[in-house]
Amino acid sequence: MPESIDELIFKGEQLLFEKKFESAIKIFKKILKTHPKEGTVRKSIGTAYFELGKYEDALENLKIATEIDPSESEIWGYLGKIYLIKAEKEKALWCFNKVIEIDQKSYGEEFQDLIGYGIDEEKKKLEEKGIIPVDPELKPKYIICRECGERILIDINTKFCRNCGGEI
Repeated sequence: MPESIDELIFKGEQLLFEKKFESAIKIFKKILKTHPKEGTVRKSIGTAYFELGKYEDALENLKIATEIDPSESEIWGYLGKIYLIKAEKEKALWCFNKVIEIDQKSYGEEFQDLIGYGIDEEKKKLEEKGIIPVDPELKPKYIICRECGERILIDINTKFCRNCGGEI
């Protein structure tokens, strides 16, 4: 008896969890043959490609996933990470702002961590392969708030301390 779509999705997600990304992709692509508009599957394929360092393939699938379900913040987060790795900071910031819009959160520790997510390491690997140009401006920039001493990630929208609200 053939497996149901739910069983296949579960199997694929389990493979993702076990870091068997290539096997997961095969399962998810099998699902797409009969369910091409399954957003969860597109997101999972994009995630697997991201983890494999196949950023263009990840980007393609994650963009389709946002068309299917634009309210899924995790997809926008992965897109933001990819754009950071590709040194496309404006697109990355737009994606991270989309995460905030969806989740109704302000920039906090999780987004500071997200923006700084393995960028130096990933970028260096890609540069060694000649995939992206060197961009010394990619590193996250931090300042210390004069009022409360909080370490704050700054971006083009930062005007106030996210901890105490003091002007920067």
